[in-house]
Amino acid sequence: MLAAVDELRATADLADGTWADLVAAVGEDGALDVLLVCGWYHAISFTVRALRLPLEPGTGRPDSP
Repeated sequence: MLAAVDELRATADLADGTWADLVAAVGEDGALDVLLVCGWYHAISFTVRALRLPLEPGTGRPDSP
């Protein structure tokens, strides 16, 4: 599953073989869930960052020292 998420993040797509491996690992419904969770996370992170929403206490952005 991590390989699929990494590929999706890097290319915004999944190769047929990666999709087949993901379906084999988590089933078709699970694979769709993985795609949707990745997409929603991406959309939410864009929104939160662009709006400069304050971070929760004890957290930091990956690009902060």
